[in-house]
Amino acid sequence: DVMPEYLSESNQTFATIIDPVLQTSASAIHIGDLQQIALLYHKLQLIELNISLWTTYLRSGTGKLHDNEQQPLLPLQATATAGVTTTSVGPHILTWPQELKTIMLADPTMKFHANEIDHDQSLNYVMKMLRSFREQNTHYQLQLKERKQRLNNCFTIEMEQVIQSFVRTYGTRSHRLH
Repeated sequence: DVMPEYLSESNQTFATIIDPVLQTSASAIHIGDLQQIALLYHKLQLIELNISLWTTYLRSGTGKLHDNEQQPLLPLQATATAGVTTTSVGPHILTWPQELKTIMLADPTMKFHANEIDHDQSLNYVMKMLRSFREQNTHYQLQLKERKQRLNNCFTIEMEQVIQSFVRTYGTRSHRLH
């Protein structure tokens, strides 16, 4: 696993912020253990962002981008304009973003040609990606739970809050810069 720069040992920001919490703790937790926990929170944060993005793709492609109701899909009528697939379902316009098509075409595990990507393929691909992100989320949640348990109840709520705040502040900023 690649450690993001803001969590690396060469960047002293994490140590500066977590040291006061470690000083008040009676336990002997190594800062490296806390960096690993922070890395898991970082990964979970990125997965949440990806789930949000891919859910937006899904809502756009199923005509529910501006609709909070979950309506059943009606018969489709599809048209393609400038590489963007637009489909009508009753009063809804289903538009799969061009970015999704670009991602699908670049995916080496998929064998798509630009003119072959239709509504069903887009829907299946987005659902596959959402499943994958949810599985990753579950995996990292379990790893986080195990890491905390290995610290034999020395990991405090205060440590957790400081780490979560740090990752939200620096991780989001770091992610936006890339």
